[in-house]
Amino acid sequence: MPVTVEGPPFQIETLVFDTDKGELRAQLDDGTEERLGEPTITMSRDTGHFECVVKEGLSRAVLSRAAHDGLLDRLEEDGGEFFVPLGPRRCRVVP
Repeated sequence: MPVTVEGPPFQIETLVFDTDKGELRAQLDDGTEERLGEPTITMSRDTGHFECVVKEGLSRAVLSRAAHDGLLDRLEEDGGEFFVPLGPRRCRVVP
């Protein structure tokens, strides 16, 4: 039976902000955790939810409410651009 999935097939349950390593890791709803190689989070124009690339760039994941709230708690603005500091790196957040 064909199944149609609307939106990203994965959900990020928790974001782990590791400032010591300059990493952003995502704990996904399939039980895996992965380091986001290019830490950029974008907002879907269709849904208004934050999403990012996962599974080595092969798929996308939407942030859960908890991950969304964790992101907003750390969000900073500089010159009209939004980001989350990760030690020496930044995670870009594109509305």
